[in-house]
Amino acid sequence: MTDPKTKGEIAEHVVKAELVKRGVTVLEPTQENLRYDFVAEEEGKFYKLQCKLATYKGDIIQFQVSSYQANNTSGKKKDYGGEIDHFVVYSPETGDCYMIPLELVGSSMKTLRLETPKNNQREGITMAEDHTFDEVFGTELI
Repeated sequence: MTDPKTKGEIAEHVVKAELVKRGVTVLEPTQENLRYDFVAEEEGKFYKLQCKLATYKGDIIQFQVSSYQANNTSGKKKDYGGEIDHFVVYSPETGDCYMIPLELVGSSMKTLRLETPKNNQREGITMAEDHTFDEVFGTELI
């Protein structure tokens, strides 16, 4: 079993490779402990991205939208409000990468549905298929 840090690094490498294949320039910071993992540049616009590994649970995938910040005596969860533009998410089970704007997430966990709910509810539901890299960037690869 791979440790969580390695799983996160794998997700970052997959996401960056998929962005580059789609013609997006990826810029990496030289220091660690920033609120974003890397920056994407497309057509002169720059976007701060936070990369996450999705957890697969049947007809949904989920990812954390906050981080745990510890100091010498305690720790607390902190969301990414105002510090990133998008989450980029990799799901090994679906084999897809997703881009979710910050304004579509809450403060702890985001759920993407892989299938339409049985009651056909669409309001308040985020469908994974609407946020795949193929959907966001188009399917034409270099």
